[in-house]
Amino acid sequence: MTTGLRILFATGLDYMPARVGGALQSIHDLSVALNARGVETAVLCAGAPDKPANEVQRDVYRGYQVYRARQPERAVAAVTRDFRPSAAVLQSGAIQAMTEAFQAAGVATMVYIRDAEFGGQMFLPSTEILFLANSAFTARRTEVMLGVDCHVLPSLIRLSEYRTETNRSRALFVGSSPRKGLEIAFRIAERRADIPFDFVESWPISEHRRVHYGARCARAGNIAWHRSVSDMRQFYATARLLLAPSVWEEAYGRVVPEAQISGIPVLASDRGGLPQAVGPGGILIDAHAPDADWLAAFDRMWDDDAEYSRLSGLAREHAEREEMAPGLITGRFLELVSDFIAARRGGA
Repeated sequence: MTTGLRILFATGLDYMPARVGGALQSIHDLSVALNARGVETAVLCAGAPDKPANEVQRDVYRGYQVYRARQPERAVAAVTRDFRPSAAVLQSGAIQAMTEAFQAAGVATMVYIRDAEFGGQMFLPSTEILFLANSAFTARRTEVMLGVDCHVLPSLIRLSEYRTETNRSRALFVGSSPRKGLEIAFRIAERRADIPFDFVESWPISEHRRVHYGARCARAGNIAWHRSVSDMRQFYATARLLLAPSVWEEAYGRVVPEAQISGIPVLASDRGGLPQAVGPGGILIDAHAPDADWLAAFDRMWDDDAEYSRLSGLAREHAEREEMAPGLITGRFLELVSDFIAARRGGA
């Protein structure tokens, strides 16, 4: 059932272009894929800080409607009346209150868990909610933390939007939070002064932190600090390898396949869903390993041309594996949504 299907994605975070990040990009990519199949989509998100808490500001982002509200959970009723969703899909940020609001409005409610740190989504098991998880790791963590069973559905990534030729001249790190392994990345870069590094912001940071990190980059002399961008290909086009040394439990690590599709191997920690994301296309290190272990792995990937060529080929193959095919993921999503809506109607 896709004819007339209307999907409302909802998040407790601000949305693009005001904020970028892997989870938000995954909403966008799935929206675009659904639109191509005739499914109308929209997004409810945080934003409009100067408006009353429940007032909605509407705009269009790349072809679909975006509803922004300072407290999006208080805007659920108004947005539901306006968009008339067949189902609401919630993810990221403090979404529990929104989930309850959509249920109260009688909307088929799905929760797509893309974060292994549950924060604002400490859900109880419920047959009234369909739970999805972006990786086997996230699904298992949700099961043991909350007693909730999830359907595993990888984040849809339109890899054709990231594929590029690369001159393989620079090392790349994406992240602006210590939880993403920023300190590990700095230490590797500072010890390999002969190699240029690009550090690209992802999550929002304060100007105070940006100045601090910028000064550290300047002292090193080989690190360029960049604000977040909407098109990462400019950085993948010069990347020889990607650093993903997260010290927290990554649910998956979307940036990994984004890089691997261009044959860019990944040096990553073994946290959370990163082993599944990296697969054979990189090297995994214990997040708490000594600096020497990280540097030895980096040196091996950068300096050993035969090893680099092997990992580069495996990275591309891993990114292109069937389970990550956008058409397959879109079809599975529609199947899950349609079955859930039909089951609710049958039980009404």
